[in-house]
Amino acid sequence: MAAKESLARRITRCALVAGFVLLPLAAAGTAVARKSVTVDEFQMLPHGYGILRTGSFHLAGDSPPLPDVISALPMLAVAPRLDVAPLATYLSPWQVGYQFMQENRDHYHYYFMWARIVSLTFLGLTCFMTYVLSRRLYGDRAAFLSMLAAACSPNLLAHGALVTHDIYLAATVLIALWAVDRILMKPDWKNAAFLGVALLTSLRQSGSPPLP
Repeated sequence: MAAKESLARRITRCALVAGFVLLPLAAAGTAVARKSVTVDEFQMLPHGYGILRTGSFHLAGDSPPLPDVISALPMLAVAPRLDVAPLATYLSPWQVGYQFMQENRDHYHYYFMWARIVSLTFLGLTCFMTYVLSRRLYGDRAAFLSMLAAACSPNLLAHGALVTHDIYLAATVLIALWAVDRILMKPDWKNAAFLGVALLTSLRQSGSPPLP
């Protein structure tokens, strides 16, 4: 009987976690199709697509290009127009943004919708990692409370539906914190390697270090 109760609790917990992940996705998902392209998105997606097409990072400057590239991955499937020949002469990713807008004016918003779906994925990952880290540190009740707070956070909901660096940074910092806790509990080379990758990934989401 105890095993059945344990299984039932596990199923209930998984269902609640799935619900709390889907809650912010449903709330923020309406903005994916309705919200017009913001000023940050204007250059971020075209810049990432340009990197995928050319392999050149010369326009990145002080801004880490990894979120730009990740958000632009769906462009490899939907294939918007972008003449990459002039990109080598550009001095700013904003120039790529203007070119992308001109070449894809008929379906401009459509391409940003695909990139925003990637951001929504990272929003869900942020809520899930909030649960994982909180449960590891403080138990089930604190984990669900933390996850609910993340799922209802106005900042996360606002940025989780946009092609900006913010939601990528939030998700990867939580993964890095989880990796720190793992190596403290079990210091071995596997956890050390995972921590190194997690920290490097989180640092490549923002121009400033996310951890003191």
